[in-house]
Amino acid sequence: MQDILQRCSTKEAILDALALSNEDILSIAEKTKGQRDNPLWFQMKFGRLTASNFGSVISAMNKNSLKFPKSLFSKLLGGGMSLDNVKSIQYGITHEADAIIAFEKKKNLKVVSTGLWLEPSGLLGASPDGLVGDDAIIEVKCPYKHRNSTLEEVLADKSYCLIQDDEGEYDIDDNHPYYHQIQGQLHLANRSLCYFLVWAPKFSIIMVIPKDDEWGVNLIRLRQFHMDHLLPKLMG
Repeated sequence: MQDILQRCSTKEAILDALALSNEDILSIAEKTKGQRDNPLWFQMKFGRLTASNFGSVISAMNKNSLKFPKSLFSKLLGGGMSLDNVKSIQYGITHEADAIIAFEKKKNLKVVSTGLWLEPSGLLGASPDGLVGDDAIIEVKCPYKHRNSTLEEVLADKSYCLIQDDEGEYDIDDNHPYYHQIQGQLHLANRSLCYFLVWAPKFSIIMVIPKDDEWGVNLIRLRQFHMDHLLPKLMG
């Protein structure tokens, strides 16, 4: 997006230049495999609203669609990274491979690497942790804050994403940012279900999260947020 911002002077010209065909989308997803180990992944993410931040934006829009906190834009534009965030991200990166290996053995399924999936406007993106078969993705969470916790202790943490229903089945809280991240990944990668794996040294849980078609209306809201609020800041 950086080159487009440099050569286009109006919002209309930028939006026209960002528009992608289905062939473009598939090519970018392939060429950005490796994600953090691939410089092109970082380059293609620049200026785009990605699924890990969908929940923050949706929450902010639900509270007040006319005024947004400065901290939100600091987060979206790459500022305000705390040391705790750095530690938790590094912990997740370190243990993600362990979690995927355990998943493959337990489910007898193969996880295939993937890259950044964009949607046709070019404004939104998502990077699942992998593809499974022809119609699924996998998203892995290795929670740093619960690196020494038992499953019971994690379930007692009401700020975390895990919930347990009356029948003892585990699920994801659909108000949690991770739910919006997963739905964004499913919609942009055009897959029907997500294997959501929460891994810690003392436990691991695999949940199957189906694509929620009704959630798709959020993509319209997220695109509009980008055009109205994020793109003007990127244009300076």
